[in-house]
Amino acid sequence: MNTSRRILIATCTTCFVGPFMASSINVAIPTMASEFAVPATQLSWIITVFLLSTAATLLPCGKLSDTLGRRRSFMIGVVAFAIFTLGAACSPTVFLLTGFRAFQGIALSLVFASYLPLLLESHPSEQGKVIGISSASTYLGLSAGPFIGGILTQYVSWRAVFFFSFFALFFAYICMASIQEEWFGEQETMFDWTGSLLSMPAIICTIYGLSAFNSILVGKYMFFTGLALITVFLWHEKQISYPIVPLSLFHNLAFSMSNLASLAHYSATYAITFLLSFQLQLVLHLNAASTGFILLIHPITMSICSTRAGSLADRHEPRYIASTGMALTASCLFLFAFLPNISIPLTILLLIFLGIGAALFVTPNTSAILTAAPEKQHSIASSVLALMRILGQAISMAVVSLIFSHTTMYLSSYEQAITQGVHWSFIILSFTCFIGIFASLARGSSPKGTACKSPSVRNNKKNI
Repeated sequence: MNTSRRILIATCTTCFVGPFMASSINVAIPTMASEFAVPATQLSWIITVFLLSTAATLLPCGKLSDTLGRRRSFMIGVVAFAIFTLGAACSPTVFLLTGFRAFQGIALSLVFASYLPLLLESHPSEQGKVIGISSASTYLGLSAGPFIGGILTQYVSWRAVFFFSFFALFFAYICMASIQEEWFGEQETMFDWTGSLLSMPAIICTIYGLSAFNSILVGKYMFFTGLALITVFLWHEKQISYPIVPLSLFHNLAFSMSNLASLAHYSATYAITFLLSFQLQLVLHLNAASTGFILLIHPITMSICSTRAGSLADRHEPRYIASTGMALTASCLFLFAFLPNISIPLTILLLIFLGIGAALFVTPNTSAILTAAPEKQHSIASSVLALMRILGQAISMAVVSLIFSHTTMYLSSYEQAITQGVHWSFIILSFTCFIGIFASLARGSSPKGTACKSPSVRNNKKNI
């Protein structure tokens, strides 16, 4: 098996494991709570700490990946992720489990920072296609997580979810172990420790503050503290010659607008599953199992269509493909808002179109972001993209939470409050898509596909 094929298999495996872990653990929480004899609400921290540690370390890990080499960084991330996953599987207490989950998040951020540059540099002539394949693996992990996690938890143990992930990561390591080539980015001799230490609490406070903004008072304080720390971080990055995030990247219209489009997309779409679960069960009176089965249609469609969308991005202008996907998403959200008594067949049809819209947006937009960034800064560009995704997810749930808190406060009927909350949430989210459409179109033209950058990328390849 050649090097490029090994890299593709290894990266797609890790792309599967990350979202698989996130979605499968949700199913296992009641069983874990019973075994550890703690409230299920306390175990929510094993999900929260994983998300926060991943987001907080993305920017420093992006810089490390560009400096140390993409293959080496990916391997370190995979090995560390596997070790901490094994530790989580064997954890005797909630405290240790939570700690291992935090370290899992740090390891995953190093994988996020390095896998896209590694894919692009090892597949210079079909970069959009391999981005599409990796996206398909991500959505496959997201959709398979509740199903596989539920079976393993019910018939084996919740620990089997972690063991399953460990063996998948071990397989990814085996695929990469014999590869000797290395791909370097910007090889700085100095590392911005001050910027790293500023960025981590800034991101943690902002994201956690958003998620807790409407539930506890400290959430508001943390959010505004996070914004203040981000301001200090940006000022610091502007002053030094070796920042972890070169602000010159954002002077590039294609890079900044593509990331804004990504932020808008995830802000508009992350809460869809949450909202539709209410609509399907309260309005259409479906049970939880039927609701879960219908909601699987969205990520499965995304997985099926992502590879094709990647091939389109190799041959056509990415901004038009991505904008079409965003417009399709906006239309579906708008229809959900104004069709409260929507039938099950029409719901399924709209979920299929939502999946197609997401696939048409994500892969070309990712391709456009990495095309806009210099090759030597591909890892930090990948980290910024991942941070936009996590921040968008937090914004999406914060907006929905704010709307629901108002509808439940002013409407006495619970069912009416939920129905109105779903209605107004879909309206706000659909208008958020228009921000994404504008940003996607405003980024300007880019080369057809990303293969045009391959010669200079290959100059960074070394045998070690």
